[in-house]
Amino acid sequence: MYHSIIPFLSFTCCLFFILFFILFADTLFYLLLAVKVQLGKEEEHFKTRFSVHRICDLLPNLEDHQKQWINEAGFGALLTLAKFSLPVKLVKWMLKHMDPLLREFRYRNKVIVFNRDLVCKILGLQNGIIPLRLSGDSEDVKKLREVYKDGDRAKIAKCKEIVQSSKDRDSFVRAFSLLALGTIYTPGTGNYISLKYLHNLVDISEISTFDWAGHLLDELMNEVKKYHKFTPDRLDKDHQMGSCLIILAIAYMDHLDLPTDRGGHQLNYNLPRICNVSNTDFDFVLAVDKNRLSLGNTFGKLPFCDFSRTPYGAAPIVQEHPAPAVGIPAPAATEEVPDPATTEEIPAISSLDEWLHQLPSKQDVLQLADAISTTISAQIKDKVVAIWRRRHIEMLGKMADLANMTRNDGVEAGVSTSNVDAADPS
Repeated sequence: MYHSIIPFLSFTCCLFFILFFILFADTLFYLLLAVKVQLGKEEEHFKTRFSVHRICDLLPNLEDHQKQWINEAGFGALLTLAKFSLPVKLVKWMLKHMDPLLREFRYRNKVIVFNRDLVCKILGLQNGIIPLRLSGDSEDVKKLREVYKDGDRAKIAKCKEIVQSSKDRDSFVRAFSLLALGTIYTPGTGNYISLKYLHNLVDISEISTFDWAGHLLDELMNEVKKYHKFTPDRLDKDHQMGSCLIILAIAYMDHLDLPTDRGGHQLNYNLPRICNVSNTDFDFVLAVDKNRLSLGNTFGKLPFCDFSRTPYGAAPIVQEHPAPAVGIPAPAATEEVPDPATTEEIPAISSLDEWLHQLPSKQDVLQLADAISTTISAQIKDKVVAIWRRRHIEMLGKMADLANMTRNDGVEAGVSTSNVDAADPS
C-alpha cells in the first residue's frame, strides 16, 4: 500500500513545484516590467532652469535694509517665497493646448486668457508702462557687464556672489534683480544670467516703471512657439525650456473647481500666488484632475469654476497698456474734455435684432483685413477672421443660455437656441 502512495506523493510534489515555479516566474516577470516602467517614468527629457531655491537660500541672510531695497524696486514678493518645484507633467500638457498668438489656453470648453493682470497677481510684480530696452551702446552698461562676467558668460553663481558681497544699494538691487530674472522671472536655457537687462537697471530708482509683466508674457509665448516647433524625435531627447513656465501651472490650478471632499487638502489662494503654492498643492491637483481613461499624462478632468471665484476675478491691479492708435492725434492740452453727464445719451435700441445689426459682420471684418493687407501677413489676417468667428459663436452661445433662463422664468426672449454651437456666423 505504501508503495502505491509514494508515486502519487511524488507526482503531487512535482506538480506543486511546477505550479509554484510558474507562479513565481509570472510574478517576477511583472515585477521586472513594473520596475522598467517606473524607470521609464523617471526619465524626463523636459528640462528647465526655473528655480526658486537660489532666491530662497539667500533670504535668511538678508538684512532689513536690503529687504527694504528689494521692496522699493517692486520685487518684494520674492521675500516670502516658499520652496517648490515646477510640475513638469502639467506644464507639458498645457503647452500643447496654448495659442501663443491669442495668449490663451484652450481645452474643450475651458479657457484661460493670459494678460498683465494675471501675471502681476501670480508673481506680485509692481508693474509700470515703459517698454523694456534690451539693446544699445550705453557706456554705463558696458562697464557693468564686466562686473558679472566669469569668462565669456555671466554665470548665476557669480551673480549670487555679487548679491552676497554688495554693500551699496545700487549694486545690491541690480545684482538681485538679475538673479531673480535669471532664475524665476525669465530663466534661460543655460546656467547663466542675461546681461541684456542691464539697460533697464542702470538707474535703480526706475525699475518699477518698466513693463515687466508685458515682457514676461512675450517671453512666455515665445517659449510656447518654440515648444510647438519641436518634432517628436526632438521631444524624446533632452530639451531645455526657458521663461517663467510656473505662470501656466498656477493659472490652471487656480481656475479648477477643486473638490473639497477628497483628502481634505485646501489651497491657499492669497496673493501673490507664487508665495502661496507648494508641491503638495500641485500633487493634489495632478491627482484629482488627471484623466485616467486616456494614455499618458492627460489632464482636464475637472471643470473650471466661475471666473469671479478665481484670484483673478477681482478688479485688475494693473492696467493693460495697448499701443497707441496710428494716425489719431492726441487731444491738445487746452482742449476741453466733455463731461459724461452732459453728453448726449445713446438712443435706446428698440429690438434685439436692431442691436445685433450694429455689430460688425464677417464682411466688415474681411473688408477691414483687406484694407490693411499691405501691413499684415495673410496668416495674421486669417487669425483676425478666426478670432471674430470664435467670439461670434461664443456670443450666440451666451445668448442661448440667457434665452433658456428667461423661458424658465416664463418670459419669451425671442432668441432661437436651435443648433447654436453649429451656427455659421457668416
